[in-house]
Amino acid sequence: MFRSVRIALLLAPLVAGVGCPHSHDHPHPHDDAAAEEEAPTLAPTIFTDRYQAFVEFPIPVAGEPIEFLAHFTELATGAPVEDGGLEVVATPVADAELRERVDAPRRPGLYVPTLTFPSPGEVDLAFRLGAPHDETFRLGRVTVHPDADAAAAAAPTEDAGANEVSFLLEQQWRVGVLLHRVEREELTERIRVPGRVVPRHGNAAHVTPPVPGSIAAPPSGLPELGERVEEGSLLAYLRPPLPVTEAAALAANRAQLTALRQTLLLEQTSLDVRRAELAARLATLESELEFATRTAARTEALFGKGLATEQERDDARRARSTTATDRDGTASLLARIEAAIERLGRLAGEASPNPPEGEPAALLLPLHAPISGRLVQAECIEGQFFEPTDVVFEIIDTAIVWVEARVPEFDLPSVPPEPTAQLRVPGHAETLIDLRTHAGAGLAHFSPVVDTATHAARILFEVPNEDRRLRVGQSLDVLLETRTSRRALAVPASAVVHDSGETFVYVLAGGETFETRYVTTGIEDGGRIEIVEGIAEGERVVSRGAPIVRLHSLAPEGAVDHHH
Repeated sequence: MFRSVRIALLLAPLVAGVGCPHSHDHPHPHDDAAAEEEAPTLAPTIFTDRYQAFVEFPIPVAGEPIEFLAHFTELATGAPVEDGGLEVVATPVADAELRERVDAPRRPGLYVPTLTFPSPGEVDLAFRLGAPHDETFRLGRVTVHPDADAAAAAAPTEDAGANEVSFLLEQQWRVGVLLHRVEREELTERIRVPGRVVPRHGNAAHVTPPVPGSIAAPPSGLPELGERVEEGSLLAYLRPPLPVTEAAALAANRAQLTALRQTLLLEQTSLDVRRAELAARLATLESELEFATRTAARTEALFGKGLATEQERDDARRARSTTATDRDGTASLLARIEAAIERLGRLAGEASPNPPEGEPAALLLPLHAPISGRLVQAECIEGQFFEPTDVVFEIIDTAIVWVEARVPEFDLPSVPPEPTAQLRVPGHAETLIDLRTHAGAGLAHFSPVVDTATHAARILFEVPNEDRRLRVGQSLDVLLETRTSRRALAVPASAVVHDSGETFVYVLAGGETFETRYVTTGIEDGGRIEIVEGIAEGERVVSRGAPIVRLHSLAPEGAVDHHH
C-alpha cells in the first residue's frame, strides 16, 4: 500500500506545468549514440517528509520512448535508496492510465523506468516507491507534444546563474550531504564564555596523614589508581616513627589492651549463657500465657452461664495477668542483655587495633576514605614516607560535576538572574549539552560579586555526569543565555560558510544544483544561526557537507566529473 504525502516542488520556470528545462550537459553511460544537440529535459525535485526525488527526462513526444532518470535520497541520512521497486503512473486526461514498474534500482539511488506516450496531450505523473519505503511522489501535469519540433519550441532558454554550483547526486551521496528546510524558530541570543569542569562541592577530598609517618598496607592491600572506594573504607595504615621509650610504652599499653579484651570476652561469654537461659524461660512463659489466656476465656464463658463461681473467674484472670507480667519482664531483661553483649563486642573490637600480620607492636594509624568516589591519586608504595602536608590519596566523585564560568562585567546587564546555558565540549563541536533539557542540570550559583582582578562574576552550573563525558579540569565553551530572544528564520551553524570576509549558504536550486546565497546573520543560539537576509522560509540549505560543496565550486572548469 502506498500513502500520498504532501510534497514541495523545487522548480525553475515551468514548462507545461512541471519541472525546469534542464539542458543535460552530462551524458549518462546508458545513453544511445549522442546526438549533436541533446534534447531539452525536465528535472523536477520533489520532497516528502522522508525522501527527496530528483527526476530527469526529455520533454515528452508522442510515440517516442521516454527514459526517466529517477534519483531517490533518504533525507535523514543523505544516503541513496538502495532497495524496493519503483512504479511510474501516468494518468492522461483523456486516455487510459499508463504504468511501468522496475523491480530494483539500476545502481544505488538511481531507477531508470521507460514510458511511451501513444498520443499528445496532458498527463499527470507520479512515482511510487515500494516497500520498505511506501512513498508517493507527484510530479504534476506534463504536456506530451506531437513532435520533436513542438517539444523544442516549448523549451524556454535555460539561464544558469553565475553563483550556481553543479554537484551530482552521486557525489552528494558519497560525502553524505544533508539538507535543512529553513523555518522560523525561537532563538535566544547567547554569550560565549570559556568554562571548565570542577568537582562539585563535597565530591572531592584529599587524604593526608595526621602526623609524619610511612605507609603500611592493610590486609586487603593498597588501593590502585582509578579504583572506586566507598566512604569509610580503609585505604592504608600510617606508621609514625617512635623513640625507644615510646615504643616500650606502646607495647605495655597493647598488653593491657589484650588483657582487657580477654576480660571483655569472658563477660560476653557469661552473658551469652544468661541470654540462652532467658530465651528458654521466655519460650516457656509464652506457652503458659497462651494456656492462661484460653483458661480465662473459658472461665468467663462458664461464669456467664452460671457454671463457674466468681472466685474461679477472678483466679483465672489473675493467673493470666501474672503470667503476662512475668513474660514481659523476661523479654525486657533479654533485650537488655543482648544490647550489653553487642556493646561488649564493640569494646572488644576496639581493644584490638588489628595491625598487619607480623607487626603486633607497631602503632598504626588508619587512613579512611572520607567520601565515595574514584582514586585519581594513589601512587604511594609500602614504606613511603609522608609529611602532614602531603596528599596520600585524592578521591573525586564525578557522577555530578560543576561547570564554572566567568561572565565579564560589561555582559552582566544582558544576563537574566537565573540563566541557563549550553555546553560545547572540545572535539564534539556539533554536540551541545543543553542544560534546559539535561535531566537534573541547573544553576548552582551566580555570584553577586565581581572579581576586581578579572572584572567578571563567577557562575556555576550543576551537571549530572553519569556517562563520564565531562572530566574534571576539562575546558569547554559555555553558551550563556541572555535576555534577548525572538522568533526568526534559522539554519544550523554547519550550513553557514565564512570565506574572505563573506558569509553565505548553499541553497538547493534543483536536485544537482546549488546556489551560493550571500546572507546576513543575526543571533547565534548554540548550533543555530539567525538569517536576517538572504534566504526565504521553506528553502533548503546544505547543513552537512557545505565545505565539500565549497571546494567543489572552486575546482577548475573541466576538472570535475560530470557523469552520473
